[in-house]
Amino acid sequence: MGKATVYCEKCGEMIPEEDFAKGKAVHFESKDYCQACKAEIAHLLPKGGGVGVSKRSSGMMPSVKRSSGILPAVQAPDPRPPSGLAKAPASLRPKAGTPNAFKSPLPGVGGHGRSRHEDSRPNHEQGAGLSKNAIVAIVGGGGILLVIVIVLVMQSMNAKAEQERKERLERNAVEALQECQVYFKDHPEDFDGTLAKIAQGRPKAEQAEGTNYYSRLVTLENEVKKKKDEFLQKQVFRDRLHDLVEKGKRDLATIPPALRELQRLPTEAGKLGEDFGREFARKVGEERRVLQETYVRESIRLVEADLKDLTKVESIEPFKKRYEAILTDIPDLDATLRSQVLNKIKELETQWFLLAEQALAQISADVDRLIEAKKFEEALRRTNDFPKKFELTPSYPKKLALEDKVKRARERARETPKAQPPGGGDGSGGGGNGPTGGADGANLEVLDTILLLHSGTDLGGWKTVGIGNKPSTVEWSCPEAGVIHAVNGSADGGGAIFKGSERWLEYDYEFDVKCVKGDFIVIVLVSGTGWCPVKMPAPIPRDQFHRFRVSVTTSDVVIQRPDRKESISIRDSHSGSKSGKVGFGLIGGDEAYFRNPQVTVHKLSQ
Repeated sequence: MGKATVYCEKCGEMIPEEDFAKGKAVHFESKDYCQACKAEIAHLLPKGGGVGVSKRSSGMMPSVKRSSGILPAVQAPDPRPPSGLAKAPASLRPKAGTPNAFKSPLPGVGGHGRSRHEDSRPNHEQGAGLSKNAIVAIVGGGGILLVIVIVLVMQSMNAKAEQERKERLERNAVEALQECQVYFKDHPEDFDGTLAKIAQGRPKAEQAEGTNYYSRLVTLENEVKKKKDEFLQKQVFRDRLHDLVEKGKRDLATIPPALRELQRLPTEAGKLGEDFGREFARKVGEERRVLQETYVRESIRLVEADLKDLTKVESIEPFKKRYEAILTDIPDLDATLRSQVLNKIKELETQWFLLAEQALAQISADVDRLIEAKKFEEALRRTNDFPKKFELTPSYPKKLALEDKVKRARERARETPKAQPPGGGDGSGGGGNGPTGGADGANLEVLDTILLLHSGTDLGGWKTVGIGNKPSTVEWSCPEAGVIHAVNGSADGGGAIFKGSERWLEYDYEFDVKCVKGDFIVIVLVSGTGWCPVKMPAPIPRDQFHRFRVSVTTSDVVIQRPDRKESISIRDSHSGSKSGKVGFGLIGGDEAYFRNPQVTVHKLSQ
């Protein structure tokens, strides 16, 4: 068997086989390197072996056991050239000046060991051998290139796989963040649901290294927690409002305190933000209106339920007070609702007054019939049938006038009419016509009935004036129907209220008064002379009512106390037509009550 010719991969020099055995040459990664070129790849050689002897056959490479580091021996090719082969081309021949370039390092193969016959072999056999070795060298170089290509391909594949991995993790992080953002936008008050989704998406955001998705997710989480805290604080106010409204619907008595609490809630809620404070105040306003409507409606219903038959009621005052309590319980009651309550009070009074008028009308008809029959005592008893429960109605003064009518008719029947002496009916004071004055005292035409129908400070059309060109310092009020309370808070001022008409000529009227402090005056307006203040006869016992009668003629004003037969006459030096007005006044810190200011003004007989 001949020995294979081996050439260096880098320099192309033939390598003797013994150089492999001695370690001078190496076989590394299917390539052969001479002793000179071995140093250039020394850094690539494995430590402790891994290289071996190269043995080649003509154009054939046996399998190599890399674990031993020694190439297995191969059979040398037949040196005889095949017949018909052409001479090897010059390009494959050994270079000139290279000794033994094509000699085999093995004995008997090429070089000095060849026979003369062998040396005389045709050149085409040598050319064939050169071609195979060149192919082996080329194949060896191609292997390195293939390895490099494979390494580059693997690196490229690894880099691509890593990039794809990063892109996949980033997509996952983006999807997790967007899912949380969309859910929070669609469910702005489901804070726990959003926080749960953020917790699920946190690992995905953490894996996306080199991105800001994790920090953005944390920012969203902090925002959700902050909004949740704000929502819970606002929810405290919403829940309180809801509880107050629902409790008020179940229990009417809880509405007034609930309304008072709702007055302050919007101010406290405004501390959580201007927008929330404004929206909460709007909602509170709506609910307060509902509660007020509920309270007014149910309160009126309860009063009407107890007031089924007005004819069986002894007094409307308790029912009026229940209506008035609505206004007291809710001082800031809506104007429309307040008007409803006031209308209910007025409606109740109107119905009550109507009942009184109906009762008086029946009595009046009977009294007129009895007077005509000259049954005066029976007529007086009939006037006393007027129900006592109607004493505070406008009909009560008419009942008193009806009594006077009976008494005067009885007087006329008993006596012949006489002229009154100067100064009044009992001779004291001036000489004008008194209540029983006039030609025969029978002509008692009613000029007007002054009615005080409203409670509170509405004086039912009475006018307030000052005294002595000063503004009035008197406070007037009506604690109950038919009663005027007057208090003068000034020591040097005063004032009065009056009501009257230009057509009141030759008239008289009656009223009751109770002095609490100081004195009181009667104001009479006579055209051309101004106010005529008249101080009442003194002393007047305190804390009880006393009746007075005032008669006004063209020449005199007479004030009488029928129970004591006293009178005061104030003569007017002026003559001519005088217009009359009814009035009451106080001076110097006085305080008094006037009862039945719904006086009936009579025209005196001429």
